[in-house]
Amino acid sequence: MNDYLAALNECFPGWGDEAMFSWCFERIMAGHSADLLEVRDDGQLIAGSAISYRNVLLPGGEIVKAGIMTGSFTVPAARGRGLFSRMIDDSLAAIRRRESAMLLAFVTSTNGSCRRLAAAGATMVPSFYCRRAHGPVTPPVWTNAEDAARFVYTDDEWSSQFVDRPHPASLSVTDDFKAVVDGAGRMHFLQGDPRAIRELDVQFLFTTDAGKVPGGFEVVPGYLAVLGDIRPAKWELQNGDRM
Repeated sequence: MNDYLAALNECFPGWGDEAMFSWCFERIMAGHSADLLEVRDDGQLIAGSAISYRNVLLPGGEIVKAGIMTGSFTVPAARGRGLFSRMIDDSLAAIRRRESAMLLAFVTSTNGSCRRLAAAGATMVPSFYCRRAHGPVTPPVWTNAEDAARFVYTDDEWSSQFVDRPHPASLSVTDDFKAVVDGAGRMHFLQGDPRAIRELDVQFLFTTDAGKVPGGFEVVPGYLAVLGDIRPAKWELQNGDRM
């Protein structure tokens, strides 16, 4: 773990400590802990990626397993050698060993990994990283989409994924909404009245539905990249669904 964790913090300063590593890669989700993939050169770790697992409910009611590329990195000295493309290929091989139907990755549109995933033939589903701007917040009005793919969790998995995080989050339940927000104002889950975004002083949220972007938020466009045998083009995912 030590060199992998050190590489993550080199590539993503402040990525996290051993507790974050354990939460991301050692929990049992959808029946498996994460698979860690490594590339070494003369014994030195130069690139890596994890595949964490989730169960996905498809619009027709079928539940399938998905692998999610998590914490992919290449150390600065080894960049430009096609190692992320190799990680994509290795990840596809790994999910097939786990009998998973798809490989997912969350990326912003400006990230170089976005181009590599598109070049690999991924279905690129638009997503929206929303950070509060100056000015009033106008919550959107939405209904949950019934024809979209989404992650499904057991009760224990849901608590582990949304509430019991390395940076603890609080669950708020009222007659109008159920929401999870952490101490930095990141909304990980919202079910019900979107006015909770204003009432809970949310600073950041992620969504795969443009209709759920609040007024008063700056938006960084991104994608949910979908590779594999099954590729839903419509998803209903929130910030807490990501790692």
